[in-house]
Amino acid sequence: MSRRLLFLITGLIFVFLLGGVVLYFSWGRSKFMRPSITISQQTTFFTAPLKTTGRVYYAKALNQLYGSNVAPDENAAIVLWQIDHDTWNDYESRVKAYESELGNVRLANAQSRLLVRLFEDGGVLPEHPEGYEQREAARSAAMRAPWAPQDFPIIAAWLQQNRAALAGAYEAARLPRYFWPVETDGEDQVLMDARLPITKGALEICYALCARAMLRLHQGNDAGAWDDLLTAMKLARLTSQGTFLWESSNSLAIERAALAGMAQWLEHATVSEEQARQRLNELRSLPPRRSVADIMDHGERSMLLDYVTFYADGVDFTHNFGNGHEMDSLASQFIRAYHIDWDAVLFYTNQMVDQCVAACKASPRFQASWFPQLQGHLENMADGKGVPAGGIFQRPGVQQPILDDRTNKIAGQLIGHLFPDVDFVASAESIQRQRLHLTQLGLALEAYRARHGRYPTSLAELAPDYLAEVPRDIFAEQELIYRPTEDGYLLYSVGPDFDDDGGTPPEDSSDQDYDLILKIGK
Repeated sequence: MSRRLLFLITGLIFVFLLGGVVLYFSWGRSKFMRPSITISQQTTFFTAPLKTTGRVYYAKALNQLYGSNVAPDENAAIVLWQIDHDTWNDYESRVKAYESELGNVRLANAQSRLLVRLFEDGGVLPEHPEGYEQREAARSAAMRAPWAPQDFPIIAAWLQQNRAALAGAYEAARLPRYFWPVETDGEDQVLMDARLPITKGALEICYALCARAMLRLHQGNDAGAWDDLLTAMKLARLTSQGTFLWESSNSLAIERAALAGMAQWLEHATVSEEQARQRLNELRSLPPRRSVADIMDHGERSMLLDYVTFYADGVDFTHNFGNGHEMDSLASQFIRAYHIDWDAVLFYTNQMVDQCVAACKASPRFQASWFPQLQGHLENMADGKGVPAGGIFQRPGVQQPILDDRTNKIAGQLIGHLFPDVDFVASAESIQRQRLHLTQLGLALEAYRARHGRYPTSLAELAPDYLAEVPRDIFAEQELIYRPTEDGYLLYSVGPDFDDDGGTPPEDSSDQDYDLILKIGK
């Protein structure tokens, strides 16, 4: 073989190899090394819309699910975002980027009512040099009981600066819907890294409403105090219509603060029978919550499946999570593409979500036994022990895919590490539902007292004149405990520990042995 021919062959081999490398990095990673994943309800759950790669575009699927038929002039999220946004230009760019989801939004100049944050770096209230912990303590105290401006001057100044923002909160609460799109930077961003929506700002706005309600209650403005608390409750219900569990958790925190304020209102306000009945009807007319079960079924499920799909396609989250993603090594990517049954991984992910959704719909007592089992399984799976056979994740009558060892381990580790902490939010949902029932009963009791000059000897006397039926204790699945006193009453549920602790409130308990109470009078 001549030297020239050898040189030519060597050059051709080099060009071929170089072309292969270029082809791999520009196109092959997304084609040659992409594993087969079946688009179906059993695997990907959503079957459309699809990305240019053929994978499910979960962000758009969720936006289509929750944003359809939400007109801009009925969307409370737009008003809340106008009150609490980073900069006006940021607001405009985000709204315009999602015009197809939000509709034709009128960009009114609302800088004058921007929320003044209590905990802004550098201090938004320069005449009050208190630090973060002092401000937090002051706000918490101002939300718990009636107070005067001299008690918490920094909170009084904060509320004064936020009068326009709080007026905007009233405007948002009058609207019937809430939708803010899931924001990702295109097809290559995992859903877990989506831009945070606006619920955190709504939380601070509602805490301000609750603090102002206690100030108004001290000043004798009972109607204004109730309006603030009811507005916070409406916003809690509206913001519960978000997509993910942390949004639901924030909305439940708002609801807890508002209901605690309503308990103070019942203790200190002067209420006629007509007023009590009106307030009771207002609580009955609150917008419905988006349940934790629904959010788990769609938003959290999508986040899990989206992550698994990205991981299957070779995106390495292990070393660079939260700061951008890098492609995995060629060897690891080859194993993922050709030696893992990703349909089976997605199937078991869906199956665990299905069982979790069912648990979220069940009674608090069932959840108290089921979620600890879930946590134990997840810890074992994260440790590499694979998907448990049968048990709480087995769906009767459903054919289970047979997992090889490698697929079983990968499925277990992904699910074990990624599955959300839903038990806390599910428990909070039950607790706030029970507290709402106590508040409704409290208003019915005030209406009864206003007519008869005393509280009833039993809750049964409230039906059917004041309530169609008396709500029961959702934790004990029996009647609530009601004890009239000389000048009031003690009404309580046994709470999430399922034990009657004699009406012990949470703040008087050093552990979980407490009840959910409504106490009026001494």
